[in-house]
Amino acid sequence: MAALLVASSPAKPTESEQHSQQRSLRLFHLHTGEHLYIVYWREQGYAPDALTKLDRFLRDSLTGAVHHFDPRLFDLLSHLTQASGSTDAELQVICGYRSPQTNEYLRTHATGVAQE
Repeated sequence: MAALLVASSPAKPTESEQHSQQRSLRLFHLHTGEHLYIVYWREQGYAPDALTKLDRFLRDSLTGAVHHFDPRLFDLLSHLTQASGSTDAELQVICGYRSPQTNEYLRTHATGVAQE
């Protein structure tokens, strides 16, 4: 289960992004205290090593389980950052991937946790 963001359609790069040689994100994970600045798109393609790092950054913070995210999510986040006019903004991540085990644990110890 991905709990970071839900979008009804993939992000379309802006004209400036289409001409850019790279796309990047600046993230801060509130639960792990980790910061990440990463270029995930170079020369008209996703950087596989960067996508692996993003997947790891967005791991389940309780179990350490890693989930592969659709890279279009990162395009959407990049597009939203660009549209805000704060191209160097650091996005705060509350939750990335949550394993079924973590969801079950949270359901028994908290309220408002998603059902499967």
